[in-house]
Amino acid sequence: MPDLGPRRPLSTMPAPSPAGQAPDGRGDGEPRRLVDDARLVSDGTTPAGRGPAVATPAARSPIRERRRGLAPLRRPLADAPQRTAHPAGYVLVAGGTCFLLWLLMFAPTLQHNAQAGPLGIRRTAALDVLGPVAALSRTLHLNGLTHVTNEALGRQGQGSGGSTEPVPPPPTPSSHPHGGGHAVQSPNPSVPVLPKPTKSHPLSVLVVGDSLAIGLGTSIASTLARTGVFRMYMDARISTGLSRPDYFNWPVQIRFDIARYNPDIVVIMLGGNDPQPLLYQGHGVAVNTAQWLRLYSERVDLMARESAAGGRQVVWVGLPITNKPNFNWAYRRQNTVYRQVQTQHPGFARYFDIWRLFQSANGHYAPYLEDPSGDLVLMRAADGVHMTPPGYQRLAAFVFDQMRPMWRKTASPSPTPTVGSTPPAAPTGATTTAPR
Repeated sequence: MPDLGPRRPLSTMPAPSPAGQAPDGRGDGEPRRLVDDARLVSDGTTPAGRGPAVATPAARSPIRERRRGLAPLRRPLADAPQRTAHPAGYVLVAGGTCFLLWLLMFAPTLQHNAQAGPLGIRRTAALDVLGPVAALSRTLHLNGLTHVTNEALGRQGQGSGGSTEPVPPPPTPSSHPHGGGHAVQSPNPSVPVLPKPTKSHPLSVLVVGDSLAIGLGTSIASTLARTGVFRMYMDARISTGLSRPDYFNWPVQIRFDIARYNPDIVVIMLGGNDPQPLLYQGHGVAVNTAQWLRLYSERVDLMARESAAGGRQVVWVGLPITNKPNFNWAYRRQNTVYRQVQTQHPGFARYFDIWRLFQSANGHYAPYLEDPSGDLVLMRAADGVHMTPPGYQRLAAFVFDQMRPMWRKTASPSPTPTVGSTPPAAPTGATTTAPR
């Protein structure tokens, strides 16, 4: 038999306790100390080395009994809130009602987003479904709640299809001699067409366009602010262009901008999102086809004439070289269209070509270029289309320098800067997916 160790003599065993009293001196009705319960639960022994404990009903731990489900749980308070159970149908009805209310409030926004989608069956189906709902929302003025919320959150003018106010009337023909703009003072760019700006009579500049115009406008605003003789305004909308007036109509929006800001010079940088099928009379026209170029030229001309309304000067900034060959093919063709604006309207329009401004010495796309101090700096963003802040500063300095002859006579101005002339365009038929 295994050796169990020395046994405790019977004479040393504790004497029996008197009747009605526990071995530790407590009565039967007195609760055990917490330390005893913990010892019983943890190792089954009694305190002070009393030997094995007998788990009698009076000595069982309430914690262990609760775990076994034997001890009754505490009763809830009488004033505690009671849960009310509802049938599942109530939840479905409530959820459906909330969804319908949301759909009525945001149907115009959803319709507008659907209009910006690619031409095809999905876009047509979405417009067919959302059209009646959006009309009902406008009738009930529910869409006004979204406008109030957006204004409270500072989201005015983000991705909307233009102002919801009545469209200002187009300028009378008398204010657009020679096909638009003010009366031709001189086709020679060496002759200033604007008065020299002063602090008492500053010139106002309005920059409009897409996301490229945001960077240009932000950088040129700093340049103009340092002179102290200009007022700067900007209305630039991401993902906009001239190909899809159903999404955003720039010739209409520019009327509001001119009425609001009354600029002397309108700087346009637009077209980065335009290499896509052009919507015309409800049908898509394939990008870079002869019909696409003809329709696009008409829209560019309309945008220039609307911008020049009332005798304003228009500067159209071309598109830059990118690291994507398919974009470059399309951008070259579009730059050719923009250059024609100056040719057709020499009295009020100028075209600044920036193609070689972001090229390397060997004529290729260059993400790094030297800044004014001679340091090599990253000028282009990771997407190969947009610029970094130093790149936009380089662009703004170039544009401002080329604008100087408009209010100050120079020795040898250049209407179309040679530094930025675009190489010949690629053959018709190149397909692209425009950046957003």
